[in-house]
Amino acid sequence: MSPPTVSKLSVLVVDDEPELLKLIDHFLWYHGFVVDTVDSGRDALSAMAALKYDVVLCDKNLPDIHGLQVLEHARRLQPQAAVVLMTAWPELVSLRDLDLDGYLPKPFRSGQDLADSLREAVERKARRSGQVPASTTEDSRRPTPPRAIPTASPPRRN
Repeated sequence: MSPPTVSKLSVLVVDDEPELLKLIDHFLWYHGFVVDTVDSGRDALSAMAALKYDVVLCDKNLPDIHGLQVLEHARRLQPQAAVVLMTAWPELVSLRDLDLDGYLPKPFRSGQDLADSLREAVERKARRSGQVPASTTEDSRRPTPPRAIPTASPPRRN
């Protein structure tokens, strides 16, 4: 049996700001993530019902469903996924009290900080659950299409 191969982490990003979604998508794609973006809580629930993710990154304030409710659904629909809350409203957030694997204040400093925060959330989730993240084994990866080198913006799947 060959050793497991490492694959790209898959991320579902939920935010109602189109320009921010585009920026996050580009940053994460550049840092080696497979990214799906949606602009509503309802679309997030549909995406989570259809595909597996390693991380669900959700804005706190969405127009249709509160971000914390989306993340509650994520824990049920995607128990293997790290759940990360992002918000532009600085406040004290307890990862343990809210059962979060990460918290990201907006604006974040750089694409590298964003990528590092999500990788740390996946590691935190793995430590808490005592399991290996889904993307670290060849058998649990979902197939991803090859990506071309970006010219203006990353290719879209949705």
